[in-house]
Amino acid sequence: MPNDSASTCPTCNGVQTVDGEPCPECLGQGSLPIELFEKYVQIKFSDILEAKYNGNIFATYKIVDATDSTEYGNLSAANKEAYKMIVSCGVVDLTEGTSIKTKLWSMFGEGTTTRENLEALLE
Repeated sequence: MPNDSASTCPTCNGVQTVDGEPCPECLGQGSLPIELFEKYVQIKFSDILEAKYNGNIFATYKIVDATDSTEYGNLSAANKEAYKMIVSCGVVDLTEGTSIKTKLWSMFGEGTTTRENLEALLE
């Protein structure tokens, strides 16, 4: 059974076995010490709270904060739905060429307050 100082094993999902044998990752414990578990976690909660991780990955509350409410109100219904889907992700990658960045940049064109705010995030 997992203990309080460990996290659920990502290999056996805490059930302690894989194909009827003790899990090779956690050795049948169902959990990993936090140091081992962290290697499976690419973005930690503390990084999300800091809003920027690995260059162009941001917590979506920063996207919401960067969005001008009037410009959002002027979006088409389809773009509002796409925007809601994007910000519901929790974390987004705004690296050049990603679909999320492309979609946001198409929603908020050159010279808009939102675009300027989003570009400022990337600096």
